[in-house]
Amino acid sequence: IQVEGEMSTLKGTVNSIVDQLSAFASKVTRVAQKMASNLTDQVRSISEVTKAVALGDLGKVVNIDMQGGMLDLKMTCQFCGCPIVYLANKVGRLSLEVAI
Repeated sequence: IQVEGEMSTLKGTVNSIVDQLSAFASKVTRVAQKMASNLTDQVRSISEVTKAVALGDLGKVVNIDMQGGMLDLKMTCQFCGCPIVYLANKVGRLSLEVAI
């Protein structure tokens, strides 16, 4: 739209703000997509370890860096197999002692 005077200045200001908001929205979208991708990778890794432990593979570990609540969940998954391994070793030793 053709405008003159103060309206022309206002038009330029509004168009500049729209361009800046568009660039900001693009950056926010990229960051959100990266965060979502990272979170998806973290959840998949924890899921793989949890499934492995449920199937008896106690040697699988989470190898993805995490922070905050996801780090707590990672550490819980990492160590949930430790007591089971300890118990299995103890049962194995006891069964050998009983068999002797």
